[in-house]
Amino acid sequence: MTFNDILALTLDFEGGFSGHSDDRGGATMHGITSNTLRTIAQLAPDLSLPAQVSKLTQKQAHLIYQRFYYEAPNIHLLHPAVQGVVFDMAVNHGPQKAIKILQRVCNLSGIVAIQKDGIIGPITIRSVDRVYQAMGSLLVNAICDERVLFYQAICAKDATQQIFLHGWLRRANAFKRKGNYT
Repeated sequence: MTFNDILALTLDFEGGFSGHSDDRGGATMHGITSNTLRTIAQLAPDLSLPAQVSKLTQKQAHLIYQRFYYEAPNIHLLHPAVQGVVFDMAVNHGPQKAIKILQRVCNLSGIVAIQKDGIIGPITIRSVDRVYQAMGSLLVNAICDERVLFYQAICAKDATQQIFLHGWLRRANAFKRKGNYT
């Protein structure tokens, strides 16, 4: 899968503008919140981003996602089989949380023991490769299962988020693989 393929799947879930009153992220456009847009506009003035999230184009969202959610956290250096689900988690939960979920699943495999620091460096890259070599697509499915638990914990702590659970579960399960393809 190319980055464009991965992004297309994520954008299927993020859609265009959303301003649901119970969404803790606030108003979003293509999955990017107003706060994120303001922060990235300061970090990357070369992107010429709009002040209002509702004015964000899909092309601008593509540039933000590629630079700040795929390349900067080093998701692009992971085994290609896990890049899609980890990227989608980075968009939905933030890169650091997504990476911690990945590291937790790798540790749960019993194949590796790595620090759960939310950073993709050489140790995490090698560990993901080792776990994928041993587990194949079962690793991707385990990441999806851990993500489901994360969503359920959100709803257990805050009942107002229950309204989003069905969509979140559909999103998590969209990345599951059938069989043990390597």
